[in-house]
Amino acid sequence: MSEEYKEYQLFIQKKCFITGEEWNQVSLSKLAEAIVSGEDDYEGLIENSEAEWRESVRENGEYGPTTVIDCIINPDGSSLDVDLSEFYPEDFEPKEGDKNIGEIGTFSEFRFVTDKGSMSNYTMDLEKEFDSKYLSPVFNEHSFCGIISHYEYDNKEASDSEWFIESEIEESRPSMGGSIYLFYNSEQGLKQLWDFDELKKEMNSENINVLELSEVVQFLETKYKRLDESEEVSEEEDDDSGWCDNCDGEGKIGPFLDEDCDKCNGSGMSDPVYH
Repeated sequence: MSEEYKEYQLFIQKKCFITGEEWNQVSLSKLAEAIVSGEDDYEGLIENSEAEWRESVRENGEYGPTTVIDCIINPDGSSLDVDLSEFYPEDFEPKEGDKNIGEIGTFSEFRFVTDKGSMSNYTMDLEKEFDSKYLSPVFNEHSFCGIISHYEYDNKEASDSEWFIESEIEESRPSMGGSIYLFYNSEQGLKQLWDFDELKKEMNSENINVLELSEVVQFLETKYKRLDESEEVSEEEDDDSGWCDNCDGEGKIGPFLDEDCDKCNGSGMSDPVYH
C-alpha cells in the first residue's frame, strides 16, 4: 500500500538577492552620440539620460532570485540545512568572447540590477523521506546572471518527483546596485567596449573631430568594418592546416582511396615540395 504524501517546505534563511537583467540593441549612431556627449563610457550616458533605467529593467527584463535554497522544513517541523552551491554557474555576467546576442556587426547593451528581498516558501509533496541529493535548481534559460526559474526533485529509485517547485517574490527592496555593459557582436563573439578613451585616441591620431557627430559615425563604421574583415582573414589563416584540400590530407583519392592524389603526389600536404 502506498505511503501517504507529506509536505516539505524549502526556503532561504540568509539574505535573498533578486536580479533583473535586460539586453537591448544599440545603434551605431547612438554610440557616436555617447562619444560626442563627452561621457567617459556608455554607462555614464545612460545614467545621466535615463534616470529610471533600473526600474525599466525590473519591469521589462528577466527578474528573479539568484540565491539558492539553503533550508528544508520537514513534515514534523524539524529543519535541515542544505547546500546547493555546487549547481551555481561560475560566470555571473556576460563577458568578452561569449556567444553573440545580436547580429554580427551590431552593438548590444546588457543592463542588470541587484536587489534584496524575500521569496515565499517553496513546497513539495513527497512519499519518501526527503534527500537533498535529488534536489537541484533550474536556471532561467535567458539569464546570464543565474536567475533561478524553479527547482526539481527527482528520486528515480522511489518514483518520487516534483518537476516545477516554484515560488513568488514576497518582497523586493530596490537598491542602487547594477551596471550597464556595451558589447560589439563580432565574428569571434562578444567584444566589450570598456570606455571611450581608446576610441578617442584612435580618432585623434586620424584627425577625427571627436565633437563632430558625422565624423565619429564615419570613423566607427570604418573601424568595425575593418575589424570584421581582419577576423575573416584570421579565420582563413587559422584554417590553413597545411593539409591538401584536394584529398583532405588522405594522400589518396578515388572510390576506395587507392589512387595517389595528383595535387599533393600522395603526401597529403598542401605543399608537396617540402615533404
